Parts: sequence; C-alpha cells; structure tokens
Amino acid sequence: MKEKVRSILKWIPRLFNVFLMLISPMVYLLLIVGFIMTLDTIGSHRRMVEKLEEVPHTTEAVITSCYEDGRYCFVEFVDENGIERYGKLDWIYYPEDTTDWLATLERDDVVNVRYADYRFEENVVLVEYYARFLNDKSHLIQNGGIVLVCWLILIIHPEVLLVLLTDNMGKTVDIKWKRITGQQ
Repeated sequence: MKEKVRSILKWIPRLFNVFLMLISPMVYLLLIVGFIMTLDTIGSHRRMVEKLEEVPHTTEAVITSCYEDGRYCFVEFVDENGIERYGKLDWIYYPEDTTDWLATLERDDVVNVRYADYRFEENVVLVEYYARFLNDKSHLIQNGGIVLVCWLILIIHPEVLLVLLTDNMGKTVDIKWKRITGQQ
C-alpha cells in the first residue's frame, strides 16, 4: 500500500511538469496580454488622477445602490453647474475598515466625494481618502499577478524558446541548441 502511495506521489510532480510544458507556448500570449492590461490600468489611473487634480470639485453625493460582491456603490450628485450626475464609487482604494463601513451604506445615505469634469469618467473618490487614492497601487496587483505567474512558468519551462534555435524543420540543429541541451 505504501509503495502505491509513493508511486502516485512521484507522478504528481511529473504530471504538473508536463502540464506546465504543454501550456508554456500559450504563456507568451498571456504574458503580452498581461503587460498590455497592466499598462492600460496604469494609464487609466493616471488619467483619472490628472482629471481629479485639474479642478478640484467636491460635493455631497447620495448613495443609490451598493454592491458588496462587486465592491462598488453608485452615487448621484449635483455638480457645481447644477447638473444632476451619477458616479461609481470603487472600494479598491480604501482600507478594510472603510470598506466594511461602505458595505453598510444604504439607499439615500450621504457621503462626501471628489469628482472630475463632466467630460471624464464618472468615477468618484471619497474626500477623506483622496491622498490614499493618489498613491494607490492595488490596480497593479490584479494584472501584475498574471504577468508574474507567466514569467515564472517561462522560467521553469523555457523549452519553447529553445525550439526557435532549430533549423530546417529539425533536420539540422543549431550549435546553441546542442550546447544548451548538453548534446555533443
């Protein structure tokens, strides 16, 4: 019985290794997509910061609905021109105790928010946590995890990189390939 368990335990890392080797060609695509997504979120955050810094607008907003699963609330407010506007209050910028408080908010509760001009996205930020929003890097963690996992898979299984060193459909092998694989 112990021998069967040992043989099974020996096969688990081998199967995982084969799985990583099979998906390593797809990891290149995922790595590129991860880099693009990371650059996009950095750009979106910077644009929002620039627009919120351009002309600081603050007002009281009324909660219309909160979604704890999605970690955001929708608010409704009147801007300085008297136009009724709607915004989205994302919770990702705030500490855990604040998100617990945001989860308790109900319809018609009032919060102080900072908002951008009408031309820009309708995202709003709590006034009390604006400094934290400016320095927030949580948007990088979401996409950075994808990039990190892909990079680790490519470090563990770089075989796809080595396939590029083969000439004439495998008939002749590049000297670099022989040196890397230990062939003479």
